Amino acid sequence: MKLKEIKETSFPKATLDDWKGKAEESLKGKKLESLYSSTYEDIELKPLYTKEDGAIGKEVPGLSPYTRGITDLPYEVNPWLISQAVQGDSVQQVNEKLKNAVKRGQNVISLSLKGLGISNVKDIAELFDGIDVSNLPFFIDVSDSKTDICNLLMSYWVEKGFSKDQLVGLIGEDYISPFIKTGKVPAELESSLENWVSSAQQKHIDYPNLKTIFVKGSDVHNAGGNAVQELAASLSKAITYIEAGVKNGYSASDIAENIYFTFSIDNNFFMNVAKLRAARRLWSMIGEAYNSTEQAFRMHIHAETSNFTQTLYDPHVNMLRVTNQAFAAVVGGAQSIEIHPYDKATGNTTAFSERIAHNVHLILKHETLLDKVVDPAGGSWYVESLTDELTEKTWALFLKIDSLGGLFNSLKQGFIQDEINRVYTLKKENLATRKESLIGTNVYPNPADVYPNVVLHKPNTDSTTSFEPILTRRWAEEFEQIRKKANEYQIQAASSIKFGCILLNNLKSHKPRLDFVKGFLATGGVLTEESSPIYTVEEAIAFVQATGFTHYVMCGADDDYKEMAIEVANKFSEVFPKKKLFVAGKQKDELHNQLMVAGVKDYIHMKSHVPNFISAVMNDLGVM
Repeated sequence: MKLKEIKETSFPKATLDDWKGKAEESLKGKKLESLYSSTYEDIELKPLYTKEDGAIGKEVPGLSPYTRGITDLPYEVNPWLISQAVQGDSVQQVNEKLKNAVKRGQNVISLSLKGLGISNVKDIAELFDGIDVSNLPFFIDVSDSKTDICNLLMSYWVEKGFSKDQLVGLIGEDYISPFIKTGKVPAELESSLENWVSSAQQKHIDYPNLKTIFVKGSDVHNAGGNAVQELAASLSKAITYIEAGVKNGYSASDIAENIYFTFSIDNNFFMNVAKLRAARRLWSMIGEAYNSTEQAFRMHIHAETSNFTQTLYDPHVNMLRVTNQAFAAVVGGAQSIEIHPYDKATGNTTAFSERIAHNVHLILKHETLLDKVVDPAGGSWYVESLTDELTEKTWALFLKIDSLGGLFNSLKQGFIQDEINRVYTLKKENLATRKESLIGTNVYPNPADVYPNVVLHKPNTDSTTSFEPILTRRWAEEFEQIRKKANEYQIQAASSIKFGCILLNNLKSHKPRLDFVKGFLATGGVLTEESSPIYTVEEAIAFVQATGFTHYVMCGADDDYKEMAIEVANKFSEVFPKKKLFVAGKQKDELHNQLMVAGVKDYIHMKSHVPNFISAVMNDLGVM
């Protein structure tokens, strides 16, 4: 073909129907719908998205409804705040750590005040000694402080002679958050809430660039809730603050301008990007309902990596998780981000883990070029579609909460708790049956890992609660407790819990199911000892006699089971009536019936419930 002919060549335009036909062809008879999946938000995900799915509207970064961001400037001009909460055992230690953090590029004063006992302006002066606080924004959650830190800081500000406009950022708390976690509310809730909002608002009036009201969506997320529930509960909480402020004579705009939202970001990258975009849109919609100014309902978002997805075992994998999560927060357009250290779940972070968490910010900032682009997900049909669906579903749930009388009445009726528990139960089941993977926990566990030292912070709950508290949980807890029991048994008995693997036929036949079984059992701290390739019943019985375990599993191909498994099982039951025999890979029909009659206890297969199975084994051994 000549060059001119090549230039004039055109390709036939492929339609969506053409693609569907080719896709179903490759699926060998299955319908395209077999590739569809459902999220925890009850959103159906398709294998392909087109412009018909996520129609791009006329939304513009920096303009209402702010889906594409509350500013049209990239992070290069308006950087996200590296809000790594510096903590320590004393004011002096926190001061040193904060100075080092600022030297390493932290662009915000972010502190954890737990256990510092700050009580006067002198303590504040020591805390910030040697730090130019007038040129840095603040991000301090004072929820756990018994002292009015905000007032002390304002007094310090006056003493230093700084301009009130120079006090920028957030120094505030989520007044409702502790009630949600404990299930207890003040006797005079309405007046107490109104007084608190009035006090917080006055501080904002005195220092107009400082926000003092925090709305934590993380309460819902870290209890196992989904994105829709986190957004709806957050909006309901924010409305509660607005209504309390309106009763004190403030406008909805006044309160809205003083609110800073926080959302947790988990492993579902695109869902979290869409969540932050939908949150801004929804907040703007609420502003329209109040006939407020557009600027007042620009949502400021603090994103934090998920506590729910953190694991105790194989903790270094948490580095990968939080990097992915922080990436989503940046793409989603958060104003400030906190990346939790990989050992956060232990309650004992180290200088190394804190430094690594801080450095993830720098990697994202300097090596991804994300700070050059405004709303990099904008225009993606998939992300736009997710944003639309999250908006609709969140709005519906928000209206449902409102119809029940608002946030507190919904909590008292147990509606919000039931919704969260429904999703948490499904998440837990999917992890247990390995429909979802958590590296190092239910897949690819490291047998050498031991249960670390953990500092537990038990919630303050008792029988006087007004409603069921929404408690912080972690996804991996069920697996971790089982492995902890296995670790303890190993120490006490000076021996690991072991399964014997009877390997039928050659390596090619038994290896696939052997690998599956080893991974399956290792997630619960159970090790395996394998036989040589077994070709006769006598060899199988000899292996069991030589090893002396209480539990065994046959691993082989389906044809091997047809030829040998029934005979092995019959002899096993006859010679070892107190031992238990399992089969790797679920069988069906006549072979299944014959295996059960021969004494096979159960199968270890793709849909097996890992914690239940291993707990049963441990019960047999008297471990649980």
